[in-house]
Amino acid sequence: YVQLHDAWIAWFSSWQTRMEKLNQRILVHNLKQPVSHLEIFLLRLSDEIVRAGVEQAWSRTSAVVSLMV
Repeated sequence: YVQLHDAWIAWFSSWQTRMEKLNQRILVHNLKQPVSHLEIFLLRLSDEIVRAGVEQAWSRTSAVVSLMV
């Protein structure tokens, strides 16, 4: 379970970095658009995790890992 925890942290960090870079690109794109044409929204990893249902599954796994360590 510790390996699972470490893999999750690595995956999460990787996606957080990717999302920050994507959000920067979105911001630059949005600055070039007239306000009436803004259709691209910034992403928040915490919201995407909840929408994917990962948060509940991770909470259960994290509790097990805490007990094992």
